[in-house]
Amino acid sequence: PEDISWAMELALKKSWKNNARIAILFADAPCHGIKYHDEEVSDDYPNGVEGRRDIEELIEELAKKNISLYCTEINQDTKIMYQIFKDIYNKYNECEFNLIPLIKETNITNCIGDTCSKIYLKHRLVKI
Repeated sequence: PEDISWAMELALKKSWKNNARIAILFADAPCHGIKYHDEEVSDDYPNGVEGRRDIEELIEELAKKNISLYCTEINQDTKIMYQIFKDIYNKYNECEFNLIPLIKETNITNCIGDTCSKIYLKHRLVKI
């Protein structure tokens, strides 16, 4: 498991002044907390990292700030975590939760570039 709550805390400290608010999470392992992964995964912090905010509260805060969250689906280890994140995001209509599937044959640089281009085109404001 990874300390994703720390990353989310840092993201929420940003000013997020623009109308297009997008965060991209690259993770090949779930966050700390046994709720977010299969029983086979060993977690040194089964109740989350002491001193960190609850990951679900952080994800909810991202959603409330209309920050669309794009997450990489590198393997199946993040499936449970991403479903929980998606359920939280589904409570809010202004922002989105999306999975970016990455497969071994995919050039990650091209995938990131293509995804960022699509996100930019989808969220940019066109002035007439």
